[in-house]
Amino acid sequence: MLSNVLLTHLLRAALILVGLSTAGAYFILGESAALGVLVGGLLTSALGAGQIWFVGKLLGSDTPSGQKAGLGFLLFLKLFAAGGILWLCLSIWQISGLGMIIGMAAGLGALMIGAQSGAASKEGLAAIAHAEERIAEEMGDKQEESR
Repeated sequence: MLSNVLLTHLLRAALILVGLSTAGAYFILGESAALGVLVGGLLTSALGAGQIWFVGKLLGSDTPSGQKAGLGFLLFLKLFAAGGILWLCLSIWQISGLGMIIGMAAGLGALMIGAQSGAASKEGLAAIAHAEERIAEEMGDKQEESR
């Protein structure tokens, strides 16, 4: 399944980018900013991973229609949870805003790199080909007609 391949590549990229960004922020900006980078990067990476998982489940053929409505609602609730976590981090726990922004940038970079490398990998291409075959079969399409 493509979402599993994308999640694996996203988490690898997040581990590297967020880790390097946190270390860089620690040596350049100090401990408070490094904590902000770590929290912002992990939050953004977790939200990206959640998005990939939710969309994979919503588009999956093995998910019943009744569950898709619930998953859509959970996807909507995820936005409120993210806002609440951001508010807690910035207002209550006084985590560095600059560090959070740098961490979010690292998390978004990991999301882009992970998705691109996952889709271009052998496993990703095989999952894409399998999904194309499944969709063509569901649509009653022939391989020659779709190309």
